[in-house]
Amino acid sequence: MLLKFAVQCAIGFAAFAAIVWLGLIMLLAAAAP
Repeated sequence: MLLKFAVQCAIGFAAFAAIVWLGLIMLLAAAAP
């Protein structure tokens, strides 16, 4: 039960980090001439 919660938490954090990382890359790409 606790392991399942930990796995879901890790997946959610990974998805959040990926979205933030993609947004940062898009922002840098838009700022680049």
